[in-house]
Amino acid sequence: MFFNFGLEVSKVLKKAEEERYNLRHPYVGSEHLLLSILKYDKTCINILKKYDITYEIFKEELIDVVGKCTKNMEINLYTPLLKRIIANALEDKNEQKKQNVTCKDLLLALIEEAEGIAFRLLIGLGVDVEKLHKDLKDTKKDPGHLKIMEIGCNLNETISMDENIIGREKEIEQITEVLLRKKKNNPILVGKAGVGKTAIVEELARLINNKELCLELQDKVIVMLEMGSLVAGTKYRGEFEERLTKIIEEVVDNKNIILFIDEIHTMLNAGGSEGAISASDILKPYLARGDLKIIGATTTHEYDKYLTKDKALERRFEKILIEEPSLEETKDLLKGIKNEYENFHNITLTDPILDKIVELADRYLSNKSNPDKSIELLDTICSHVKLKQNIKNKDDLSNHLLNKQTLNDLKTKCIKEGNFEKASFYCNEELKLNNKISSKNNITISEEDILKVIANKTKMPVLTDLSNLEMKLKNKIFGQNESLEKIIFHIKDKIENIDTKKSLLIYGPSGVGKTYCAKQLANLYNPNTKILIVDLKEYQKETSLSKLIGVSAGYIGYNDNYVLKQIKDYPYSVILFDNIEYASSEVLNLIFKILDDSFITDAKGEIINFNKTLIIATTKEESKLSLGFNKESLEHISNKELSSHFDAVIKFNKISKSECIHLLENNNVSKEEHEKIINELELEKQGLKNINKYLKKNLQSS
Repeated sequence: MFFNFGLEVSKVLKKAEEERYNLRHPYVGSEHLLLSILKYDKTCINILKKYDITYEIFKEELIDVVGKCTKNMEINLYTPLLKRIIANALEDKNEQKKQNVTCKDLLLALIEEAEGIAFRLLIGLGVDVEKLHKDLKDTKKDPGHLKIMEIGCNLNETISMDENIIGREKEIEQITEVLLRKKKNNPILVGKAGVGKTAIVEELARLINNKELCLELQDKVIVMLEMGSLVAGTKYRGEFEERLTKIIEEVVDNKNIILFIDEIHTMLNAGGSEGAISASDILKPYLARGDLKIIGATTTHEYDKYLTKDKALERRFEKILIEEPSLEETKDLLKGIKNEYENFHNITLTDPILDKIVELADRYLSNKSNPDKSIELLDTICSHVKLKQNIKNKDDLSNHLLNKQTLNDLKTKCIKEGNFEKASFYCNEELKLNNKISSKNNITISEEDILKVIANKTKMPVLTDLSNLEMKLKNKIFGQNESLEKIIFHIKDKIENIDTKKSLLIYGPSGVGKTYCAKQLANLYNPNTKILIVDLKEYQKETSLSKLIGVSAGYIGYNDNYVLKQIKDYPYSVILFDNIEYASSEVLNLIFKILDDSFITDAKGEIINFNKTLIIATTKEESKLSLGFNKESLEHISNKELSSHFDAVIKFNKISKSECIHLLENNNVSKEEHEKIINELELEKQGLKNINKYLKKNLQSS
């Protein structure tokens, strides 16, 4: 029934069925269609309001004249007149080559039929139907039949009337002021991705529909134009220019159209193939004369990268900065839209939970912007708990769905046999079952659910048993119990302050387990993410810096990946700077900047934050000479350059003979071979570097 209709008209027809059901009438007629239009279509509401016809007035008149029935029918049957109205509206659409039927088309077809309960009630209410017909004909001279409507999207029709944006009054006022100018009346919204630039324009369309803006803007239509749709299908030279010029002429002729171009930087090269001119070059003269109004939107980065280079285009727009909303504004916004998510997911959302979602999103999802990240987190959490509940009630849900299918099959069979009374019974049983399923799935969200979803998104470490971590480390690393206790102390502090950087420097003789400890610690601390190991033996040259932060523009490899790029996707990473004494002065200075400032700027000018990472560096005790330190222990030079950059400096001791024997006993080596292995591998001097290889080799030979 709803084929070839847009979303809004399909919704109006569905609501007409609900009006029929609520009034307990036996059929869906023109009167129920008009009731639905009067309740849900803003354009028709405004037209009929001039004739003093509202939803309440018409419904009251309908009940007075027709009344209500005592028994309700569960099946929706359309009257022949209503079917004819719909068919006439579809035929009108095809004649005018429109994309979709609108509610105005349905209302016009209803008036043109000049019969039916709705038509008679309008006459009874004193409506001049001829004048109404003329008004509807005049309003049909909107841009709906233009070429631009085949490519673009009419925001005035697609925007929901029930939604509204909270806390953007200042920005909307700025946009309105720019649109009212005589010249340079083209605002461009610039802000970080996710701050709600497109939503502000949708709110502007809603305000226009509600007649809440000034008189000069009340008849405006905002049409969103995508450059991809504009370019699509233009294979030959000149086709793109011809299409764009035709659209511009349509907009110039229809002064009530405002173009909205999202990601406006894409139009700089759109259509600009060899021997052709770009979309921006075609638009510039019209923008300069003020012949058409355009609202643009782009991110701060794209604006600086593209539009600032084209000064002629930049000065034709008025830049309006869209700041990220405050936490309080974001909380209010989530409370404003929570009903949609409650109805969609069938989940109860309390205000404290919404506040917690905003606070935790702000704390942990630092690489995104509000309100987008809070809304995305809310939606993901609802999906998460719904999936968890469905798995929990899997068997019950399967039985309910099986029963529902059985009832549906029985209802269909009764309808085919003409037994509508029995079909009505099965329909009621199906409704009861649906209500039962809905009440069974009506669940709430806890703070644990929020943290679980955030951990999955950010790869944030989830670690609770620190004693277990300490035990695992001591089982793997010999002779460093005191040092390991210090490390655990700092790891505990890191977990309690998970969104702050922590840096540890581990130093000691070769072969005592510094690097091995760092690797084991990383795997145990955060199994959700990858450890980033940077062996600084490979970064001894001055040119090694490019491997860490990328190659500057203009050089080969500019678009290649670089080592520290991983931190953008995994902000809770563990970074191991192994053998820090080998790093070149440039690389060492970069590490010092990471340790001091918690961020660096890569070769592309993008900021990489390290404020959530765990950084571990290792160095040999004797290597202090290469860094300009004396041979005294590192405690005596803690105020020197290297150690002063770290939150903690931890010493690993030399392996003693008793610890070597303890390690050999754990590997089932006989006492007779202890002295031989200790002397042969020089364990007290060289450490445990070669012990595993030796033991493995002898185990295979035996």
